[in-house]
Amino acid sequence: MNAITRIGDWRRPDRFRFPAYSVTGLAGTSFKHEHLPAIQAQASRDGFFEVHAENYMGAGGPAHHALLRIRSDYPVSLHGVCMSIGGPQPLDLAHLARFRALIDRYEPVLVSEASGLVDARDHVFQ
Repeated sequence: MNAITRIGDWRRPDRFRFPAYSVTGLAGTSFKHEHLPAIQAQASRDGFFEVHAENYMGAGGPAHHALLRIRSDYPVSLHGVCMSIGGPQPLDLAHLARFRALIDRYEPVLVSEASGLVDARDHVFQ
């Protein structure tokens, strides 16, 4: 089961670049950058998008451009799937640094990791 932690409380509000959306009572769906035109064509702004972090660990390109557009209009949940936290292998610190860079870049409303809790304040990202 995925554990989810909120990350907005520990950061200074004056650093935020994106609107502060709430996901309370909303349903989320997986975001694919190829669907950006269809998403933008909708008038509805209900819900949020779940983003698989590993799909956005490159420096730029069309995928990042699309995610930036989505993040400006919707809350985003950043979901890591390849961290293996709690697994038999040591943590991949370079991978964790890339994950942290995505958090800093897109300011997700929620952060989750497939194998367990990602505590942005105390453990993984400091």
